[in-house]
Amino acid sequence: MPELPEVEVVRRGLAEHITGATIVGTEVLHPRAVRDQPGGAAALEAGLEDARITALRRRGKYLWIDLEYPRGGQGSGQSSGRCLLVHLGMSGQMLLGEPGQVTSPHL
Repeated sequence: MPELPEVEVVRRGLAEHITGATIVGTEVLHPRAVRDQPGGAAALEAGLEDARITALRRRGKYLWIDLEYPRGGQGSGQSSGRCLLVHLGMSGQMLLGEPGQVTSPHL
């Protein structure tokens, strides 16, 4: 399990690459990844669509990815007060890549 400095390194690296990006689609590859999500995979996938990533923060060993939605979407324009909460698990990694590049059943 990653320690706080490792989580901060991941946060900084992700912030550099995804801040300002818009989520156009999400696919949950394993139900265990969303086992605590109310509504399961379908709710997470629908709830992230069209969200713009405004900031990445860290609270302890969790990453908080702040989201903003376009008018008429999940939020009210500027700030929805919603975020994606991520725990890095045992690997301590969050990888960026092109869609369809899953190379291992453990990713």
